[in-house]
Amino acid sequence: MLHPDELEKEILIFICQQANKLVNCGTYLLRQAFFTFGQVEHNAYFLHAEL
Repeated sequence: MLHPDELEKEILIFICQQANKLVNCGTYLLRQAFFTFGQVEHNAYFLHAEL
């Protein structure tokens, strides 16, 4: 993959953009949990249920 063609390059860009959006969503949810509950829950399932 040192020299991807245009299609591969577009696919990689899309995948990276989507991954970045997921990271941003996770960061947002953790921040909201911290400001709402005063702490960050380490159990993801509990955090999801609370939000």
